[in-house]
Amino acid sequence: MTCAATAARYDELCTKLKKISHLEGSLSKHAACRGEEGGVQYQPLTGECAGPAGAMGLMGWDEQTFMPPGAEEARANQKAALAGVIHEAKVDPKIGELVNGLAVATDLDIAQQANVREAKEKYERNTRISTELASKMAQLESEGYGAWVRARESNDYDAFAPILSEILELRKQMLRLAKPEMPLYDAAVDDFDPRMQADRLTEIFDMVIAQRFFSLFPLPPFNPPCPLFCLSPSPLWQASERKLET
Repeated sequence: MTCAATAARYDELCTKLKKISHLEGSLSKHAACRGEEGGVQYQPLTGECAGPAGAMGLMGWDEQTFMPPGAEEARANQKAALAGVIHEAKVDPKIGELVNGLAVATDLDIAQQANVREAKEKYERNTRISTELASKMAQLESEGYGAWVRARESNDYDAFAPILSEILELRKQMLRLAKPEMPLYDAAVDDFDPRMQADRLTEIFDMVIAQRFFSLFPLPPFNPPCPLFCLSPSPLWQASERKLET
């Protein structure tokens, strides 16, 4: 593939991903996108690379602001239909052809290679989920929001619990299909913070809790360690104990 051909295919991939962003309201994580000077950049989905509020984002905003009571069912059906259209766009075989061809190209810069790698991973994960599941999730989330609003007004969690359980079960099913190589919790976190893992989160929260606790209560070390921190002494806890002893 010549440099010109690679550039053309890369531009085509950018265009397809941008069209999806206009439907969703944001670019899919780490999608390829153009910078101010026309160069393709690798960056998170904020700022100038993020498309304007798309159809799904606008419907969700209206649902939580101006939509009148009683319209939940109609809006849920609308969002389910749109979610199906978006999913079909995400699994377009042409995207697969583009990312697979660009994945072996030798004339992309480092940022472009990263874009292609991320786009290929997202495409492969999306193809493991059916359009029916994607539509069902959008419908449940919309119905769930309406149920939550009503339950909150009446302080009735039991009224919200059934659809919440249904949403969680469907979400777990989709995560297992899309990311079978990941533990379930890591797969869920990955949607919001790519490659973050439960072990790393534990380290972060251990540190935050310990630092906050010791700033408020500079007490002698506990023996055994206080269960507020963890079930067994972590290296951080043991280091904190040594600091208190000195």
